[in-house]
Amino acid sequence: MKKSKMFLPLLAIVFAVAGAFASSFAPQQAWYHTGPNAAAQGAINSPMNVSDTNPCTLSGTTQCKISGVDAYDTEGHAKSASGTGLLKFP
Repeated sequence: MKKSKMFLPLLAIVFAVAGAFASSFAPQQAWYHTGPNAAAQGAINSPMNVSDTNPCTLSGTTQCKISGVDAYDTEGHAKSASGTGLLKFP
């Protein structure tokens, strides 16, 4: 009886720790301009240390990019590529 009482909490802790590690390395998703009035979504890959837990924001000094193209906060901003909604890294 004691073993079963210890097993479930231990299993929950293992899954919580594994989930935290898996999500902390997930790249941040954003929008980028692909052509006239067109946009697509992709993972930010520049700068390298950007993730969902260490994200690009609307303020910062380094322009975030997706495969060399500026990253935007919304699909509409990416489609217009007007400079509004550019994501930057602190």
